Amino acid sequence: MNAQAPRPQHRSGTPGATLRPGDLRLDGVIGRGGFRLPLTMDFRAGETLVLLGANGAGKSTLLETLGGLIPLLEGELLRIGSDGATVLSGPRGTVPAERRRAGFVHQDYLLFPRMTALENVAFGLRARGVGKKEAHASAAAQLRRLGLTEAQAGSRPGALSGGQRQRVALARALAGEPDMLLLDVPLAALDAGTRAQARAQVYAQLREFPGPRVLVTHDLTDALSLGDRIAVLDQGTLAQIDSPAEITRTPRTPYLAELLGINLFSGLARRGRLSIGHSRVTAPTELDGRVLVTLPREAVTVNTEAPAKAGRNTFEARVVAVQEDAQGITVAVSPTDPDVGLACSARVPLTSLPTAPIRLGAPVWATVDESALHAYPF
Repeated sequence: MNAQAPRPQHRSGTPGATLRPGDLRLDGVIGRGGFRLPLTMDFRAGETLVLLGANGAGKSTLLETLGGLIPLLEGELLRIGSDGATVLSGPRGTVPAERRRAGFVHQDYLLFPRMTALENVAFGLRARGVGKKEAHASAAAQLRRLGLTEAQAGSRPGALSGGQRQRVALARALAGEPDMLLLDVPLAALDAGTRAQARAQVYAQLREFPGPRVLVTHDLTDALSLGDRIAVLDQGTLAQIDSPAEITRTPRTPYLAELLGINLFSGLARRGRLSIGHSRVTAPTELDGRVLVTLPREAVTVNTEAPAKAGRNTFEARVVAVQEDAQGITVAVSPTDPDVGLACSARVPLTSLPTAPIRLGAPVWATVDESALHAYPF
């Protein structure tokens, strides 16, 4: 329920960063079928980069390209070593998936149903020629590190909970001592009660892994909790790549603003005044020129009765959308006079609902808390 939001602006993932051994650098085009996505970005050793975006944005395609499961359409993917760079994908050839040393955790875990957890984890080691005794010992140690008991290690996947199966899949990815760790929506199959605990366990394991860690998610909480950086893929571009703190403070896409539950506008700043579309609002800012502006939904109040004395950021509007949930309602309003108001959304908690119900199409009066407006360069 965002209005007047800007189109995504590309932010490169490699703003002059110095690469170190273990890092990956992608400069090319990924895709499958008719989908193409040009990308220039780094994946740093010892860092978790979260790929966040809607379905079809290219997150899993990027993950599978890194792992060698699908080809890079154009350009190069490099792995940086102590004595130079290795081309994993490029015009002169591609290192196959089995030689990339990528640990992969798939969304559905893809565990062999007739093997025990221990046998699942040991499978990759055995396929690489490791002896059965050594492979099972390594698998058992990895499962113990992830908190699984000996009895659970000896159980088949069907006898394990969703959280336990997730840990088995992670143990299998880590057992081969990979150079990179790729996780495709690893927490999606878990219920809310299991998810928080599993998130904490995944966080602990990611912090111990020395190589690049790349994780796909649709969930903002997972992204903010697990990521050192978050790359937002939106409308066919790498729209933003920043730290979790910067992502929440300066979102650059309507998709991200919607996830954060805030209003996002593009406008102009002049002498402490913001122009957003045709409207002008008063807000403290020292910026000059094109800006993006965020406004928390909680900073917009909506009343069904006209105020006795309207403030300078109070305007008459009409309700264009209403969404109810257990904690309150989200109301989208459109100003009656576009020169004096903002098309925006307000969050009204149950404890603050007006006496008269807020109905679709009804006239209301909205007030914007100017101190909550945050402007930053476009």
